Amino acid sequence: MASRDDDRRLFEHFVIAGLSEEAPQQAAPSTQEFGYRNSSPLAPITDICVIFPSLGETAPEGYEIIETTQLGYPADLNHGSIRMPSVFLCYRRGYHKPPLLDIGLIEYGRGEKPMVDTNIVQTTPFGRPANVNNASQNIFLTYRRAVPSSAPSQFVVTDICVILANKGEIPLHTYYKIPKNLNKGMVGSDVYICYKKSQCSTKRLAYKPTVLDYFPKTKGVENRDDDFKLAQNIALFCLPMGALIECWPVKCQPPDRVFSTFVLTDENGTKFYGASVSFFEKYTEKLSEEQLEQLDLNSSNRVDEAGAVEDSSSNNDPADEMFEVSFPTPRRPHVLMQLGSETISFDSHDESQLPLNELISSPRFKF
Repeated sequence: MASRDDDRRLFEHFVIAGLSEEAPQQAAPSTQEFGYRNSSPLAPITDICVIFPSLGETAPEGYEIIETTQLGYPADLNHGSIRMPSVFLCYRRGYHKPPLLDIGLIEYGRGEKPMVDTNIVQTTPFGRPANVNNASQNIFLTYRRAVPSSAPSQFVVTDICVILANKGEIPLHTYYKIPKNLNKGMVGSDVYICYKKSQCSTKRLAYKPTVLDYFPKTKGVENRDDDFKLAQNIALFCLPMGALIECWPVKCQPPDRVFSTFVLTDENGTKFYGASVSFFEKYTEKLSEEQLEQLDLNSSNRVDEAGAVEDSSSNNDPADEMFEVSFPTPRRPHVLMQLGSETISFDSHDESQLPLNELISSPRFKF
């Protein structure tokens, strides 16, 4: 950045926002904040299974059964079939294991072969064959699971539904329909399974972000108050989801830095265009008993899970990758900088209409 008296600047204000070290406030929505995003989203889906309720099977402990479709029809995967047992799909959410990445169907009668990392639901929890087809050919559910070292920000399965195409039902927005009808027989409804993928959520605590430091700081008392007021308003734009404390699996990779832009207007009507880079760093403060309970870190796994409440490396800190670059001048308007494998150019466009050599040599003339 140039000096304050110079109009050529890379930025007007530089703000560091994050979690306050002294009594951080919970990011709870007020009555005037309509549409505030929930800081505690649903846990990802980790397991699926099928059951035959007509044969006395029930959903296992911790599983949820999909009982109805969008329009209220029974979500029986053999819906409309004659002399076939009813079969329903169940799923379980949680953070106890890596979540599911995809869900599919495989038909053994057509010679289909699963992928290397694909798991097949061959039996129900009670040991019966988990065939979901009402014809002679067997159709089984399949799924792919994330590896333990996956980043916590990857897209995973977060919801599943069943639709009946012959009843006019269509997939909900952002849902993917598996293009295979579960009922291949002459009689039966057109049953399809749909699922939604979203960014994986983790155990988290959300707090109101605060400004930890800002630059420049004006010496005058009046201007200093204006700068401080502007800096305080920027914190929520930099971290719209709040300052988060997240609990990650020990072996997972740290998430990538997130770059975003925003526009804000002060009380005088002046627009400010901002760009922010958000990242996680190690949380070194001691967690309270309430925080440990909310993060599901009990006394038996505090030692093993200690690294889960942090970024396991400091590679996400932009300060680790900062470089000193010469500011362009009229004599050197183009500055090239080698950043890793890329070459970045910093240019200073002169507003004068005179050629650069004439502009530099102009003081030599005498009148």
